[in-house]
Amino acid sequence: MRNGGRVTSAEEFTEFAAAASPRLRRAAFLLCGDWRRKRPTEVLTGQLPERPVEPPPPEARVVVLDALATLPARARAVVVLRYWADLSVEQVADMLGCSPGTVKSQSARALDKLRAVLGGAASDGPPGQRPEAQYETDTRHG
Repeated sequence: MRNGGRVTSAEEFTEFAAAASPRLRRAAFLLCGDWRRKRPTEVLTGQLPERPVEPPPPEARVVVLDALATLPARARAVVVLRYWADLSVEQVADMLGCSPGTVKSQSARALDKLRAVLGGAASDGPPGQRPEAQYETDTRHG
């Protein structure tokens, strides 16, 4: 595919894709989650929820993304994987190559910083309870 000793764009792309593939795959996973992971199925009941959930206003997404941008990359990854991708502490630890304790401490520090940046609006649990505490005892998350 070389043209008179020059590298073609197809060769450049192949070299780029081979070198960047692991990094791009990690970024895609952070953005999209694991598309191969089987999602839990919904269980239908004869009861309605106590109250409907109001969707957040569109500007809330921008506010949350700006707040996430204030976190260091590793803390941001922990928050995104734990609370957006809904992965367990163990799954996040395995993905990031660290201990479950590190995931918990990074999560606690990151959530504290997000609460400060967002003015306390990030806490949706009972007063005095950390939001991640509801997941630590939840058997679905390990």
